[in-house]
Parts: sequence; structure tokens; C-alpha cells
Amino acid sequence: MKKIRVICFIVLLFLCGNNIEAQTPSTEQDIAISAEEFFSVWLVQRDVNKALNFLSPNAILGSCMLPEHLEKKAYISKKELRSAFRLILTDTIRYTNKNRKLNELISSEGTDLFSEETIIPVKHHAEQLFRIFTLKPLENASDVKYVCKFDDRKTFRDKVATPNVHYVVSKLTLKEKTPPIVVITLWVQEKDGWRILTMDLSTNED
Repeated sequence: MKKIRVICFIVLLFLCGNNIEAQTPSTEQDIAISAEEFFSVWLVQRDVNKALNFLSPNAILGSCMLPEHLEKKAYISKKELRSAFRLILTDTIRYTNKNRKLNELISSEGTDLFSEETIIPVKHHAEQLFRIFTLKPLENASDVKYVCKFDDRKTFRDKVATPNVHYVVSKLTLKEKTPPIVVITLWVQEKDGWRILTMDLSTNED
């Protein structure tokens, strides 16, 4: 009788352990969940204030995304940077359709714009919405320029090329007669979860 109880206890522990493991998302799933939530808040709920909560406290912007009044500033405060992100998010949703599901707004289709020799693809549950990849180790951070490619500042290039940065890439459908744009957000893991380091919006031709 005791043997049966011991066996049952071991089986229960095994099953519980499996359940816990199954409910704990991997790093790849963590970032996919965070990215999907960000896009939903930004594009479906159209809540820019809430979307800004996904920014890393160490967020940066490439020169291609800076408002004109900040382009030549040697130092940009965190307040100015947050305002710049707010402007980007607000201006973008003005060109998107309201009352749409997320899969009607973004798609990973047409985002294979990156050399397979330079990236490491990440598998995740929302591959129909966006691609995720990291960069292979680089001898020179300027060798690969997937965000703000004309920004040659070494500090910027170094930060967007580190191995811990995850690129999330999606094609965003805009209102009729407006060509779609490619949205690239770069994510880093902070103490409170995955957060956006920077972003870049461009057409396929850019």
C-alpha cells in the first residue's frame, strides 16, 4: 500500500512539474507575448500612453526617427526622447484604420528583407504577425545596418548590434492609397520584462 502511495506521489510530482514548465514561456515566447501586446495596445486599442510603457528606460532613437528640432542636439533628455516616441506612435496611428483586428493591421509577410547570413531567426507563436531575430556576432557594429542605416554614430550602432537585442519586424497596413510600412522594434530584457530599445519605420524601398 505504501509503495502505491509513493508511486502515485511521484507521478503527481512529475505531472505538476510538466504543467509548471508548460506554463512558463521561454525567452522567445516572452518577447513574442510582449511584442504582440505592444502592437495590440498601440494599433488596436490606439492607446499611445499605454504603449509608451513598453519603452526601455534606456531607450534611444536613430537620427532617421528624430523630430527636426532634435536632430542637431548633442544631448537629448529622457523627457525629450519620450516625447519623440509619443509623436512617432501618434502620427503613425493617424494613418491606420480604426476598429481592426491586429492580424488585419500587421503581418510578417514581405518582411524577409534581411540577409540570412547575418541573422539568427527566432521561432515563436505569432510568426504570422511579425518576425523575430537576433544578429550574429559582428566584428564591426557598422557592418550590418538594419535600423536608421544612415546613422553612423558609433554609440548608436554599438547599442543596436549587441547579441542580446531582439529585432521584431512587421509590415503595417495603412489607410487606402497609402503604401504599407515596415516597422522594426528592437527589444531588450529589463528587470521588469522585455522593453523597446528603439524603433524604425520605413517603406520597403528605403
